[in-house]
Amino acid sequence: MNQDGIYSDTFSIGTSKWQLRVYPKGLGYLGKGFLSLFISSIDSESVHAKISMAVVSQTTLGLEVRKEMEHLFPDHINNSVGSFEFIKLDELDEATNGYIQDDSINIAVEITCD
Repeated sequence: MNQDGIYSDTFSIGTSKWQLRVYPKGLGYLGKGFLSLFISSIDSESVHAKISMAVVSQTTLGLEVRKEMEHLFPDHINNSVGSFEFIKLDELDEATNGYIQDDSINIAVEITCD
């Protein structure tokens, strides 16, 4: 964990290495009141990626919050892309949505590299 974040193990897609970074209580001022979610390139090689990330309900089929983005890694600022405001904590915590079950959430990530 780092800055109240949870980092996944590094995983590979082709020759590129990635890491999911989740901030359950938001990242900094911009993420206050939200779950923040980012994908980071661990490599220094240049890759254009299409990324789809979703928080998926564990009880209601088809209920999810999904965000899609494209990014050219690495850039000169950082090697991460995502959202400070991925899902409101109130929506995430709402029991009828079924996002949280047994103190866990399901996050789906799809990455396509060109």
